[in-house]
Amino acid sequence: MVRPPIKFLVRLSIGVLLIILLFIFVSPSAVIQTLQSINPIFLICAVIVYAFTFLLLTQRWRIIVAHMGGDIPLGEAYQAFAGGVLYSDFTPGRIGDITRAVLVKERIGIHNGTVSVFIDRYIDIIVLSCLGIAALVLFSSRFASILPLLALIVLLVVLAGVTAFVLKSTWIFSVMKNIPYCNIPEFTSHLQNALLELKDGKKVIAEGIILTVFAWITHAFRIILITMGLGYSIPLPDLFLILPLISALSLIPVTIAGLGLVEGGLMAVIAGYGVPLSVALSIAIVDRGLTMLFHFMVGGRVAVKNIL
Repeated sequence: MVRPPIKFLVRLSIGVLLIILLFIFVSPSAVIQTLQSINPIFLICAVIVYAFTFLLLTQRWRIIVAHMGGDIPLGEAYQAFAGGVLYSDFTPGRIGDITRAVLVKERIGIHNGTVSVFIDRYIDIIVLSCLGIAALVLFSSRFASILPLLALIVLLVVLAGVTAFVLKSTWIFSVMKNIPYCNIPEFTSHLQNALLELKDGKKVIAEGIILTVFAWITHAFRIILITMGLGYSIPLPDLFLILPLISALSLIPVTIAGLGLVEGGLMAVIAGYGVPLSVALSIAIVDRGLTMLFHFMVGGRVAVKNIL
């Protein structure tokens, strides 16, 4: 029997504690009543929209892979993408998404897969950072805490670090090749070769950014559908800009996938549009549950088969 690591249990406990603390502001019975009143038609529509979101994100990844000389069938890539996100649901900073490379290693190899996921996440961070800056500039009055600012700082630090790695990759790889442990020099050499296989890098990033922007529009629309299912509404343009910044709270490695942080941030933002706190928290809880269930249903089988 495999026991969960202590760090995992600590972060999970912190996340659960944050969720419990949110109920200081909201009556649990009010949340339960709210959840019972949600219109299931809107939930079904939200799932369909999320499925389309994954189609956009999967296609973004397939474009990267194609420009590295590889090919992953759409259905297989779709499941692998969901499987990687499923693992990220249980890791701090969502670093579990790197397991996506393992899920397609038979198609493109572990090294090319790792580089493709790295570039994929880099594109996501670029868009998150740009939308996050726009959100703080235009809607700073709607943020009742420093969490969004903290999320943006984390985003910019990650973006700067990854950009520095891309620009100085030759020097960094040369340093890593001199680390005589655990086959690091050999693995580094394979990664460098995989990165060199990427063709038309600027075009790939540009196409990826366009798909990512559309994906975030659908992310916002999913939240709006859940909100409508409870009889309220939020402006799509506002949420399109604000939601990426709230989602970026999951990158703060304090809890598992930002558990508690994301819910608290989303609750605060939605409540700023006149939605009762009990409804706002219910929306955050439903969205967390809906997305995790989707990840499990679509990517659970391939994740378990290829990693466990």
